[in-house]
Amino acid sequence: MELTTNSRIEQKEWQHIRETAKVILTTRAILVSKDNRGDDWVYVQSADRTKRGIGIVPELPGGKVDKGETVLEGLLKEVREEAGLTIETIKTNDELNELEVGSLMYQFPDKPDCYGEVHIFAVVVDQDAYTQIQPEGLNEDKIVGGSWVRLEELATQLKETTMSNIGYADIDWDKLKKLAQDTIH
Repeated sequence: MELTTNSRIEQKEWQHIRETAKVILTTRAILVSKDNRGDDWVYVQSADRTKRGIGIVPELPGGKVDKGETVLEGLLKEVREEAGLTIETIKTNDELNELEVGSLMYQFPDKPDCYGEVHIFAVVVDQDAYTQIQPEGLNEDKIVGGSWVRLEELATQLKETTMSNIGYADIDWDKLKKLAQDTIH
């Protein structure tokens, strides 16, 4: 499903919408790791969106926050399900808030009474993540694979998909690079 820029919701309207309409809350994780040369890499999965008419697209691990879950619980669950990684370094919502590098609120073009809210977080993983990622969701959650791309190539790769206007262009790239630089040794 392709969203147009005019379907984005401004922050000032969002509080009213949260109180009066159906809102689907989702999270996305930018899993960042360094290789032995010190280069930053990000895990990008390949998702099969042919039923939506899009095809196979690069996508960040993440998904819907279920009813009764916090954003933190939802993010950790989705990273575990889609990348097979258990993240133990984020314990509180305050810690999670420090890692938020982007968010977006939008209206579904085919469902005028339904809105989406996406929160994107930088999650730093160790070098062993290269070999540890084994998505539980392969074939079950329409995840058909994944690969590591250089951090500086991530924006280009995500912008080449129709998913890019669901929030990836709203990522604070400077903050993401600083988090990667400050927290990985």
